Amino acid sequence: MKFFLFSFLSIYFVSYVFANDMLKQITLPEGFSIKIYAKVPNARQMAISPNGTLFVGSRAAGKVYAIQDHNNDGYGETVIEVASKLRLPTGIAFNNKSLYIGAINKILVIPEIEKNLNSPVIKAIKDDLPNDFHHGWKYLKIGKDNRIYFNIGAPCNVCEVKDPYATIASIKLDGSDFSIFARGVRNSVGFLFHPITNDLWFTDNGRDGLGDDLPPCELNYSNGPGYHFGFPYCFGNNIIDKTLSYKNTCSHFRPTAMDFKAHVAPLGIDISKDDLFSDLNNTILPVISNIIITRPLTNEEVKSHNFVTYNPILNFRNLLFYYRLLKDNRFLFGARGDLIGSEQSSKIKSKKMEEQMKKVFPNWKNVEIDFHWRGLVAVTTKFSPSIGKLDDEIYYSFGYQANGVNTAPWSGNELAKLIVSNSKKLNISKLYQGLPKKFPFPFLRLLYLRITLLYYSFIDK
Repeated sequence: MKFFLFSFLSIYFVSYVFANDMLKQITLPEGFSIKIYAKVPNARQMAISPNGTLFVGSRAAGKVYAIQDHNNDGYGETVIEVASKLRLPTGIAFNNKSLYIGAINKILVIPEIEKNLNSPVIKAIKDDLPNDFHHGWKYLKIGKDNRIYFNIGAPCNVCEVKDPYATIASIKLDGSDFSIFARGVRNSVGFLFHPITNDLWFTDNGRDGLGDDLPPCELNYSNGPGYHFGFPYCFGNNIIDKTLSYKNTCSHFRPTAMDFKAHVAPLGIDISKDDLFSDLNNTILPVISNIIITRPLTNEEVKSHNFVTYNPILNFRNLLFYYRLLKDNRFLFGARGDLIGSEQSSKIKSKKMEEQMKKVFPNWKNVEIDFHWRGLVAVTTKFSPSIGKLDDEIYYSFGYQANGVNTAPWSGNELAKLIVSNSKKLNISKLYQGLPKKFPFPFLRLLYLRITLLYYSFIDK
């Protein structure tokens, strides 16, 4: 079972005197421990090489360090300064023997860094980024697409901005092909790619000046480029910034995955690989669901297929088409069948879905598609939701089989009853109680899915 571990500390390495006092004040989950590894001034982002060299970017110090633990005793006894006189080189990423550094207006690289710790050659691969100090420090991550992802913060507490401000952007490893991945991101200083879904998860610090309790800091995620996350108009769960003239709703911005309390400044995010809840392992088969949405249809186009309802409609195919007319006369068309969920696979699936939609609704063959997105749904061996308790403090509800809009609120209500009553039993059908059986040979789950999809696609013809 994987979970997100958030760090609200900007200090990883501080003086030993203060660090020991600070460590005593940190509350950790059971099974976790913390200790001082090395002493480095103004430490920020870190990256570790396959050989165990820990690289650390700094803030005010303007330096980048390499730390080595030669005797594997858990303490970095060797600290080497590999770069200096940089402007807030907070961002660090290691990839294919090279160290990438994010300063305020530059992305730099040191090739073959571990061979040249004492005589590194630093090269700027991108040197025309905004020069603003305010939220200008960088955080780096390298994706599976071999692109460097980094934040370009808003140059203010709150203000209306234009590209490239308030974004997460990316470049190729050689610094070329600048592209904006996400907009409306005020100040993210922590993000990662999920190891399974490859979704980008990132924190965002909320603005100051709205009071002690507003707005919340945020955890967001994106399963592809092009989303807007609300800044400067919306924060957290649909909170409109009333200091601006913006009068619309927040519904067309990407909602947050989680809201933190105001001003907590979440600076770090990571994913634990530990099996904290082994009973839940291998109980889910993740299946990718895809949706396309058309431009708004004219009334004549809607009438051409005698569409008279806004209710969702399902067909009887094994791989299932589902569709509905939206309130603004856009048409939503969804389907299963994607295996990988990569960007290339997603484009292919989107094209096939467009073709399928226009076979079902031939009068709309010339209608443009405005949006496409995809996401994972959880299928289990029960083919029904699973609700229950792992122990006296941990409850679960999952496996909605792509019917979460209907079943998740009901499941949540049943869990709430269970928690409030402090009962050990759920007053629901036994069909929904307890964990599903684990998939046999779970490493073959993708093969199971592939065979199922091939079989269903054959009998659907």
